[in-house]
Amino acid sequence: MLECESALKQSFTSFDDFEVDTTDLDIPTTPETSPRTLVRSKSWGSLANIVVRSPKLLNVRAPKQQSHWRRNQPAILQWVPLDLSVAEIRIVLLQKSSLANTRKYTIIADHVENNGLFVLKQVPLTLSKDRDYFVRFMSMDGKLFVDSDTFSIGE
Repeated sequence: MLECESALKQSFTSFDDFEVDTTDLDIPTTPETSPRTLVRSKSWGSLANIVVRSPKLLNVRAPKQQSHWRRNQPAILQWVPLDLSVAEIRIVLLQKSSLANTRKYTIIADHVENNGLFVLKQVPLTLSKDRDYFVRFMSMDGKLFVDSDTFSIGE
C-alpha cells in the first residue's frame, strides 16, 4: 500500500463526517425542454444548396462500383461512421444523368441512426434500369455529405 493511501485510510473512517453544501458548487444544468421547443431537423432545399462535401462524415462500404441492385429486391447499404457527433443521417438515391437534367432524387430513408448499416426493404420498381446511380449519405441539416461510387439498378 502506498504511503498516502494508508494516511487517507487512517484519517477518514466514515463518510458520515462530511457535509457538502451544493449551493456553492457551479454545477451545469440541462435546460428544460418541451416537445414544442425541440427541433428534430431543419428542412433542406434542393441538393444544389449543399455546402460541404465531407469524406470525414463516413466511409462508404456498400454500394460500390461493382454493385448491382435488383428492382423489387432488398439492398444493403454499409458505411463506417467517422463523425460521431452526427447521430442521424439521411440517405438519398440519385442518378447522374437525372441530376444534370431534372434534378430528381429519391429519399431512401430519413433520420437513420448513423451506425453503419441500413437495409432498403425493396428497391423501387419505378426506377429505370441504368448504370449511373449513386447514394448520398448526408447529415440531417444537409451541410455534410458523402457520395457512394456509381452502381447499376436493373432486373
